[in-house]
Formats: sequence, structure tokens, C-alpha cells
Amino acid sequence: MIDTFYNSTYTVSRMTTSTSTGTDSAVTTFTGTCVVRPISEKAQLIDEANIGKEFKMSCYATDNISVGDKITIDSVGYGVQAVTKYEDLETGDDTHYEVRIVRGTKR
Repeated sequence: MIDTFYNSTYTVSRMTTSTSTGTDSAVTTFTGTCVVRPISEKAQLIDEANIGKEFKMSCYATDNISVGDKITIDSVGYGVQAVTKYEDLETGDDTHYEVRIVRGTKR
């Protein structure tokens, strides 16, 4: 049901280390659909310095997202600050992740 509002496509990049060269590089791990909404209330912000840059992204609970990943939506980069799973205890149809993302976060 909530997935009827998913109107954006996103890509997840995760940092990996090459053991042969010892260098870090971002590797695309997942692509999915979501809906992104701004966090408007100051009390809901993880970091008050991020006002206007912090968003809540809802996506499928089966998506491969972790704290520290970089998400790209419409060529804009966001850093993942928190991932919370919300369970639909009645039917399971609305089980989803709410992901806190911050625009412009560098990895």
C-alpha cells in the first residue's frame, strides 16, 4: 500500500576495500524505488545543523541499505544516517524501511 507512493528511483553505493591494492572505492550494491519527504520539524532532526538537508526516505524492507551508505536520487548524493524497519503487524503489506538521509554528505 505505501509502495503506491514510491515515485523515485535510487542507487545505493557502499565503500569497499580492495585487498590487493589497499584502496577504498564505492561500489553500487542496489537500485530500488522510494518516496522522499523533507523532515520539517526541528525536533525530528538527528542533527540540528542539517536543517533543510535532512530527509526521510521510505522504501521496501527487503532493500539492501545500511548506515554509512551513499544514496543517489536524480543525480543528488545523500548519506544514510539511520535505517528503521516498520512492521505492518496485521497484513505485512506496509512493512517498510524509513531511512534518514542527509543531502551532500561525503563518504
